[in-house]
Amino acid sequence: MYGLSGKAYPQGQYTVGEDFPLGKYLFVPYNEYSGNVKIFNSYDEYITGKEGRYESFGGKEYFINFKNKGNYIIVENALFKSIS
Repeated sequence: MYGLSGKAYPQGQYTVGEDFPLGKYLFVPYNEYSGNVKIFNSYDEYITGKEGRYESFGGKEYFINFKNKGNYIIVENALFKSIS
């Protein structure tokens, strides 16, 4: 499983609290021009086409503290790892 033993989670789609535990994560872009994460309150919000919160962090690391189980995230052009 990703995230164990210091391994990072690759880009992809994840449900917070199911695919990875709640906590503090550092997002690292693959290069200086990339790195995006879109956060939805739930998977249902994503599939119904509601707007999520979009964060772009190309060229720098980005920190998120996930406190709500069930949030749905889409990570593009970046990896992320636990720092808790």
